[in-house]
Amino acid sequence: AMQAMLREHSDYGARLIADADEPRLVQVVASVRHHHERFDGTGYPSRLRGEEIPLLARVAAICESYDAMLQSRVYRSSRAPAAALEEIERCAGTQFDPQLAGLFARLVRRIRREHGDVLEYLGAESRDSAPVRTFEQLEQLTAEARAVL
Repeated sequence: AMQAMLREHSDYGARLIADADEPRLVQVVASVRHHHERFDGTGYPSRLRGEEIPLLARVAAICESYDAMLQSRVYRSSRAPAAALEEIERCAGTQFDPQLAGLFARLVRRIRREHGDVLEYLGAESRDSAPVRTFEQLEQLTAEARAVL
């Protein structure tokens, strides 16, 4: 049941954004709905594969996975940034779009080379951005909805 609820969050988020009835968010709706698809077609909710998966969803999948690996969870400790990046590269072509995964790895390595810590570099500026605040509100609404369900 918990697995099903976790799988429904992408659909729930997409419906929430669609309900805003904002035409400019059409691509975002599809991206939220499909960010757990896998490049090899074994993901969810629609088992899309390769370029059937919206571009923004393919980008979001990589970013979300990298970010998640850097965070500690109840069931596992966080990974070092280099190990998280190696995992992204290891899953290129299966979980992730291989071209985007390669681009992401090069970008992260460049940031580390030129600025040191990636999270510090992205830091306050990204956390205070409008999209991040919107996604945080979406996560909060999802958590509240789960509490009610």
